[in-house]
Amino acid sequence: MASPKPTLLIVHGAWHSAAHFAPIITLFSKEGYETVCPQQPTFNSKPPHKTFLDDVCALGSELTKLVEQ
Repeated sequence: MASPKPTLLIVHGAWHSAAHFAPIITLFSKEGYETVCPQQPTFNSKPPHKTFLDDVCALGSELTKLVEQ
């Protein structure tokens, strides 16, 4: 029996949003890969009161959700 394809988690940096990765997410999806790219809290934060720790916590929550599925 073949192994299921893994879920891909794309983590964008401070200068790009999740929307910048839409073309590559579409390509992966067409190949049967579930692809997730959550918006980082620090991206374009107004006022800039979010920190790296906010990003880490958000990614931790997303990973927990994916693992529990």
